[in-house]
Amino acid sequence: MKQPRRQFIEEMLKQLTILGQAPETAHPLFEVEIVDRVSSTCDVALQISKDRHLVLRVIDKNSLSLLKTVHDISQRALDLNREFIDLNERARTDQLTGLLRKDVWDELTQTDYTKGFVVVIDLDGFKRINDTLGHVSGDRILARFGATLKAHFRESDALIRWGGDEFLLILEGISHSVLTKKIESIMHQSRQWIEFSVGIQSFQSPLELHEVLLKADQDLYRHKKQS
Repeated sequence: MKQPRRQFIEEMLKQLTILGQAPETAHPLFEVEIVDRVSSTCDVALQISKDRHLVLRVIDKNSLSLLKTVHDISQRALDLNREFIDLNERARTDQLTGLLRKDVWDELTQTDYTKGFVVVIDLDGFKRINDTLGHVSGDRILARFGATLKAHFRESDALIRWGGDEFLLILEGISHSVLTKKIESIMHQSRQWIEFSVGIQSFQSPLELHEVLLKADQDLYRHKKQS
C-alpha cells in the first residue's frame, strides 16, 4: 500500500523530469533526482524527508531564474501536500489510541493489497476494568495497547481501533511465523496490565477482506470460549 506522501513525491519527480527535459526546446534545461545527501554540485534542493532531498541541477545556465521559480513552486506544493496529509490523518485517526478509525474500512477494501493476514483482537475483561477502576484507567489501557501495537508493526500496516476494546489489523506481506512471534511478544509485554484474545485469517486479495474478517471474528470467539 503506497503511502500518500511517497506517491506525491513520485509524481512530482516525474513532472519535474518532463519539465527539465523541455521537449519544446532543443536542449534540456535542468535535471532532477532524489538523493540521500546534498552535494555542492546541485543548484537547488528540496528536503522531502528527514534524510532525503530532491535536487535540481541546471544544464542551461540561462535557465537559472526558471530553476528558482520551479524550486519555489515545488516547495509550496510540498508544504501544501504535507498540510493536507496531516489534516487527513487527524480525521482518520482515533485520538485516544493513535490508531486508524473504523471509518477507513471501506477505503481499505479498495486498496490494492496482494496477500496477508487479518487479525482481530479483543481485550479480555475490559468491561470489568471500566466498572471497577473507572473509565480513566480504561482509557489509559486502550492508549497503552494502541502504542504497543504501533511499536510491533510497520507504518504501512493498517492498525484500526475497531470499536471499544476491539482492534483490527490488516497486515500485507508478512509470514504466519513472523506474525505469530509478534503476537506472542505483545502478549508477553502486556500480560501484566491486560490480556487479550485474537483471531487470525489469511487473505489473497482485497476482495476477500469482508469474508476473511468474519472468519477471523469467529476464530477469536472460538478461542475466547476455549480459554
